[in-house]
Amino acid sequence: MRSPSPAVTPKRPALLNWLLHSPLHADDEPFQRQLRLTLTPSPLTPWLNAVGPAALLVGYAWLNQPLVGIGLLLLLLLLTAGRARLSQRRQPAWPNAMLVTVLLWALLVGASAALAMLSGRFVLILFAGLTITALACWLMQRHAAAPRFALLEVIALTLPYLLAAPLSRVQNLFVLADLAPLWLVLAHGMIARYHRQLVQHVTLAWEKQQASHRDRLTGFLNRAGGEVVMRSICRPATAQPISHLFILEFGPLAALYQSHGVQIGDDVLRTVGERLKTLIRPSDYVCRYTGGLFLILVHDLPYGAESEFLARIVPPLEAPYDFGAFGEVNMRLNAGILALTQNYATVESLMSSAQQALAEAKGGKK
Repeated sequence: MRSPSPAVTPKRPALLNWLLHSPLHADDEPFQRQLRLTLTPSPLTPWLNAVGPAALLVGYAWLNQPLVGIGLLLLLLLLTAGRARLSQRRQPAWPNAMLVTVLLWALLVGASAALAMLSGRFVLILFAGLTITALACWLMQRHAAAPRFALLEVIALTLPYLLAAPLSRVQNLFVLADLAPLWLVLAHGMIARYHRQLVQHVTLAWEKQQASHRDRLTGFLNRAGGEVVMRSICRPATAQPISHLFILEFGPLAALYQSHGVQIGDDVLRTVGERLKTLIRPSDYVCRYTGGLFLILVHDLPYGAESEFLARIVPPLEAPYDFGAFGEVNMRLNAGILALTQNYATVESLMSSAQQALAEAKGGKK
């Protein structure tokens, strides 16, 4: 009935949190996390980004100032290696390391482009302009998940180049500085457009995933959704608040469908779902695993209180299902209890233990 609890992450500073915040779906934390995943590049991406700036610095060292060019090139390679290394680590020691490194990288490339502008060599100026324009367009689309952060990157990358244009010795290049406000407005509009497209894509993917994990009759998790939750239980490294698994079997469901038809059978399952929603906490998981087999994963239930829990939910679920002129339907309910006091390697082993608990419960009734 709920999504798995997100891992607790260190709190971000207010400024960085604001930079990463999406203006759309601002209150939807799962949606925010899904959007921010697009900010994480592959290990190869930083090196591909660095090809153009590295070639620019090599040309600057050859044609203008060798020591400055070589020093900036080494610093560029160092920051690029840091980006590639951070992209391989899932949980870095400092959560904001990737963001700060990317901003420093953009500032360094922007400063290199400004030096190329001040060099007065037209070849360097032209190549620097093409390089930062290509990188800016890539960042607009790739980092559109956090539009404020993307705009800050574009500013750090391109504004030094544009503002240095009046100081260049090349005639008539001062006009580039006049284009800076227009460029920033254009960049903001393109980032906003890419952000809307990304939000629509993520929303559609999220809705498809939610629909594929929901049972259409009861509104609870289906087998696929239940197995996602159970996989989180089987991870030994994660702290697991789920303490018990209750397995309920309604029957004979196949005989009900044969005797009363599909409509009555579906209505019974819908009614089971409605009754369970009034009996189970919203924070617990309910899964219709197969047919009339339901799983209830309860968190923080005291050990020894299992019988009391079943005594509270079983009588309402066993009560007759009245369908007016169609009469009443009585369902037999078997319930098994599995306390999650040990580690399970796979979902199959967990379900095997739950099925064994259900079989023991059936045997105890006879």
